[in-house]
Amino acid sequence: MAKTKNILGLAFEERRILAAEVSMQTDRPQLVRQGVFETAGGIEDADAVQVGQQLRQFLRAGQFTARTAVVGLPGRWIVAKQVKIPPADDEALPGIVQIQVQRSFSLDAQDLAFDFYRRREVDASSTLLLMATQNRRLSQIALLVRAAGLRITAVTPTSHAIRVFERSGVDLGIYLSDDGVEFWSGKADLPWIRHVWRPKAADEQQDRLLQEEVRRQLAMTARDGEAGQRRLTIYTSQEPAEASLQRAADAMSGPDTIVDGHTTLFEGGLGGADVSQAGRTVGAAALALAGCTGKAFYVDFVNSHSAAKKRSPRVRVRRWAAILGGAAVIALIAVVVGWRRDVRDIATYTQQLDAMSSDIAAARQVVDRMSHAATWTVRRPHFLDCLHALTGAFPDEGSVWVVSLAVRENKQGLITGQALRESNVLGVLDALKGNPAFGEVAMVYMRDAGRTTNEVSFAISFKYLAMD
Repeated sequence: MAKTKNILGLAFEERRILAAEVSMQTDRPQLVRQGVFETAGGIEDADAVQVGQQLRQFLRAGQFTARTAVVGLPGRWIVAKQVKIPPADDEALPGIVQIQVQRSFSLDAQDLAFDFYRRREVDASSTLLLMATQNRRLSQIALLVRAAGLRITAVTPTSHAIRVFERSGVDLGIYLSDDGVEFWSGKADLPWIRHVWRPKAADEQQDRLLQEEVRRQLAMTARDGEAGQRRLTIYTSQEPAEASLQRAADAMSGPDTIVDGHTTLFEGGLGGADVSQAGRTVGAAALALAGCTGKAFYVDFVNSHSAAKKRSPRVRVRRWAAILGGAAVIALIAVVVGWRRDVRDIATYTQQLDAMSSDIAAARQVVDRMSHAATWTVRRPHFLDCLHALTGAFPDEGSVWVVSLAVRENKQGLITGQALRESNVLGVLDALKGNPAFGEVAMVYMRDAGRTTNEVSFAISFKYLAMD
């Protein structure tokens, strides 16, 4: 009889822990238990040991039997940065990552638990997606989980556990929670996550804010020349789950979008009954499912890719002895064979060097002048001219203001903002269209900002043509 493997997924949020246990037997995963552990206050400010003991009682009452856990973190606990590095081998990579983390984040690298996802480029360079969370928070989680009688095998963003099973072709994945909304794109080469805070508001206002944010995320993730319907997948940890999913799907459905829900658990091998049973614990179920099936996470804060592999000192000594011995033999052969030839060549090279002395001096003068001139250009902000041109399109009296501005590397940009009147927005639109530095200027939307104000909100897309 095959041995049963049980894994517990724990998806942490600000005031609750969502738990799901998946059992694997004969290559068939099954969701056996799920539940939501509510805390009296925020998890970060609570006594980790006390909360862990309460979690242990909760799991025992719910008849959870797994002792191995995969922990998921919310997007708001994670910071991320995309960097490009020159060609480097696997042994040099940990040191490079350490330097990049130190440069990219405000906290010291010693205060962060970090990992990275690497994308190799065609020119042998690499693009790294650095992700980090505070060591203090990770230590508190480890203490809490240990007090609950569990052993941690991985710590990763909850959204990543959902994304690893999601089928390709998803334009935008959406994970709703009481703490905010997390977005990702299944078509992206890098597993980025964007967390957006959601203010407390009525359902209609929440739906309107979600619609605007989804449009903005779709505009930011759109590829050049991409057309047709956009596919969205929605997941939620809100209560009640079915109502949350249905309201979000209704808000985002349209002629240009196809909305699906909870597809990741189907793709991971769970049956329809298990998917329905998961409900709001879909993130925890995805974590446990990945642990059971051996699915590799993009980043793992307790099994980091940046941890250098340690070699046995004895193996290292033998390797260096072999390298040095081989180098000594080669050097000896080279000396014996090339000694007479080198004596003759030295005289020839000395004459050539004397003849080239004037050219070398001239080249050094050119290098010095170029180095001096470069200091006036290389430190210039890349998008400064674009920001200056955009500023000139807005009126001085303050009747139009920008809420957000995004400019991608392909020069496509998106402005969202508000104005006192529609005529003010149209004035900005005309000014941008009349500026030869901009092309493809178009109004994405313009609508009333709310019932209690006469202001209007708008979004304008453009392409900056004057960037070097």
